[in-house]
Amino acid sequence: IRFGNVERMQRSAAGLMMRLGSRSRTTLLGRLASAAADLRDLRIPRALSALDALRRERPRDPEVLQLLGEAHLLAGQPDAALAAFQALDGVVGGAPRARFGIVRALLAMRDGPGARRAIEGLLSVSPHHPGGLLERARLAWQEDRDATQAVGLARQVLEFAARASDAELARAH
Repeated sequence: IRFGNVERMQRSAAGLMMRLGSRSRTTLLGRLASAAADLRDLRIPRALSALDALRRERPRDPEVLQLLGEAHLLAGQPDAALAAFQALDGVVGGAPRARFGIVRALLAMRDGPGARRAIEGLLSVSPHHPGGLLERARLAWQEDRDATQAVGLARQVLEFAARASDAELARAH
């Protein structure tokens, strides 16, 4: 969801849904895949309803918490996204995906100082995280007016292109 509608991911998701068949409405994986498909198709209220139900059933499931955070970001609810990503962080112990979710939620809340601290925390555990580097570059450019630092950070993303999504590579260029 975070990387947008990427064709190869769509094909993979369609294959997964076909393999799940009728179980797609009853298994955890199937319910998560259905919610992700709803998000992809911008049926956000439906996805949030399904994810809220899943969270009540499995409050510490990392996949549920991740997708719930993404759904709240898409819904324009950064406070709720932050809560979901912080819960995820508590479950997965500072994993980059949780920390990057926190960064994005804080940025959506326009909490620059908090976002900067969160970016530093993310980069302390994943120094070449493309999203973290790009958000740091964006802040360097937009708020600090430091073009040299912004370009240097974007170059780091390009140096580690294998770790970056197509969208992140486009932003770095």
